[in-house]
Amino acid sequence: MELVMPEDMALANWLGGGGGACEDLIRHLPELPRVTVLSLNIRWSFASGGGGGIAASLASLLSKTPSLTRLHIRTSPYCFSVFEGQEEVEAVAVAARGSWHMWMTDGEDDSRKPRLGRRLDSLREVSVDGLTGGDREEYSVVVELLLATIVPPSLERMSLAFHGHAAPAIIDDIAREIPLHFPIMATGRWERSPPSAVTWKSS
Repeated sequence: MELVMPEDMALANWLGGGGGACEDLIRHLPELPRVTVLSLNIRWSFASGGGGGIAASLASLLSKTPSLTRLHIRTSPYCFSVFEGQEEVEAVAVAARGSWHMWMTDGEDDSRKPRLGRRLDSLREVSVDGLTGGDREEYSVVVELLLATIVPPSLERMSLAFHGHAAPAIIDDIAREIPLHFPIMATGRWERSPPSAVTWKSS
């Protein structure tokens, strides 16, 4: 099953609503108990990071797929889609922000934060492509939703692939720091796949 989730601006224009329009649409989807493989193309706009964001909508969707075994998410921040000529500028900005751990500004263990959805016990593989390493919305999806809520202890593989301009130091930080916050990731191993991907495999 493949579902393309359009950016907030398109939904707002269609429904005439505000930032919660995307989640309102997903609420109308039926339960999908037979779906075992799900591929999502997700795009968000500049505005999505200020409210509930795409993570809440994604949590609503995944709660309807209890039999899911494989999940693939392709992210496409709206700013990259519209301003592709500014990728070098974005790369500099990402590098200047340092690393992923700067998103964890409150110092709280993310595994103790309120959960956005429910755990999917059948899930075995997760892959997320198109990351930048410096987007707050990415943190909400990968850390607050997938790692803190969705992935079960029986997860076998998780891969994170980044845009080619993502700073190598940021990718290394992710592989080093995520296991510190999520014990499930400490039991396996991270492998760097040059130049812009990291993969976790269970022991």
